[in-house]
Amino acid sequence: MDDNLEKLYARLSLGGKETTPLSTDGIISDQINPTLSLVGKLMAPRVISFDQISSLFRRLWSPKSTLSCKPLHDNVILFTFGNISDKKRVLLGMSWLFDKYLLLLKDATEDMISSNIEFSTCPFWIQLHGLPLGLFTKSFAERAGNYIGTYLDVHTDSMDSVVGKFLRIKVDIDIHKPICRIIQLDKKFKNSTVYLKYERLPDFCFHCGIIGHVLKDCDDYVTKHGTDESQLQFGNWLRAANITNPFASNRPSSSTNNPDIPKNAPHDKPISRSMPPPTSPSTIICANISAPLLHLFYGRSKRLAALLWKKNVTVSLRGYNDRFIDVDVTFDSSHFRLTGVYGQPNVSLRPEFWRNFQRLYTPSNTPWICVGDFNEVLKQSEFSGVRPRAQWQINLFRDAIATCNLTDMGYCGRKFTWQRLYVYPHTQRGRLDRCLCNPSFLRLFPRHKIYKAGKIHGIRVTKSAPSISHLFFSRMTLYFLGMLR
Repeated sequence: MDDNLEKLYARLSLGGKETTPLSTDGIISDQINPTLSLVGKLMAPRVISFDQISSLFRRLWSPKSTLSCKPLHDNVILFTFGNISDKKRVLLGMSWLFDKYLLLLKDATEDMISSNIEFSTCPFWIQLHGLPLGLFTKSFAERAGNYIGTYLDVHTDSMDSVVGKFLRIKVDIDIHKPICRIIQLDKKFKNSTVYLKYERLPDFCFHCGIIGHVLKDCDDYVTKHGTDESQLQFGNWLRAANITNPFASNRPSSSTNNPDIPKNAPHDKPISRSMPPPTSPSTIICANISAPLLHLFYGRSKRLAALLWKKNVTVSLRGYNDRFIDVDVTFDSSHFRLTGVYGQPNVSLRPEFWRNFQRLYTPSNTPWICVGDFNEVLKQSEFSGVRPRAQWQINLFRDAIATCNLTDMGYCGRKFTWQRLYVYPHTQRGRLDRCLCNPSFLRLFPRHKIYKAGKIHGIRVTKSAPSISHLFFSRMTLYFLGMLR
């Protein structure tokens, strides 16, 4: 309700029937199911299209059952899930971002008024840097979490490994208060300072430190400081810049012991034009070629082998191994990040593979697309066989792309991209090949289409007319041709 209208009604003198409350006994609502419903509010300075918000989160959450979305107010949506597990998974995956804006979620109740729903807290994963070795414990994680806000969880990998660079905790913080920047320890630890960094931190004010508005929209900053930014007490340094392999030690053996952790390479230098001969299936071959397409080859032993591209494309290597090739691509004034993926075929190694996939994620507005054979499906309907797909395998995949703020780009054509032929009825089929991207990539290439590439193990990405461009990959090759806007 409008504030002025609410004040007007508050001044009224009531009489007659107006003084008698209307009974609601026996009324059963068919509009809301509190057990399965969440109310979400997008903290954006402008009204975002309901269709844009609902479409993105449908794809991002990929519920196993149904998901109903209803607009309640500007940037406020009622989400109703088909089962409780989908709802719990979404709550566990918080925080969620639409572009750089935070989506706040809370349980829906029957007494809520759509125009006056209060949102006050949101959970974040927070990294504690500069922590003494003696404090990598669950008891300190709980104490630190309750100091910052309300403690929810701790990442056990960061807690158990004292050689880790930081302790990672999940905390419910008050979004109406400045975010906490440091924790000052007592004399027992020499009054040392613990520095905080926030993962998936949305837009916030560098003057007052409050989430929901930026510096130029802060009335207090404009009133007190005008345009002087020299005295700002908050900044981008509070964002967790990179969580790629955060718990690896400095020992050389830490990367070689785990084949799924990408080897780092300089980000600012183009890859060499020379093309050495392959020496093993895991050898990466990088070359700038005159062929009309960009190719990503898979080796015969089911590992990524080589990356080649046309001359007018600039490619810079971020990192690689036999499971990932991670590059920055620039051409025709467009810049984006491309990650080629070949999923771990060994089921017992899948959990480690997905953990390393999540470590590729860097909070950034850079358009990012991940393409390849992920060796996994996102839901049971994408798999056909005598037995259903193991749900824990699917959940690992879904959790990984949610953590990385990626969404499935969908596709047209045949339902499955892979099949293993056995004597009927033991044939297995699945949609293992796909394209995942972040919201920035969808905005850069809004008119994309993805097609199943005939009978081959792969897909093709194309734009609608008039200027057609495509991205095609099969079991052996990934082709990339000018995704022009």
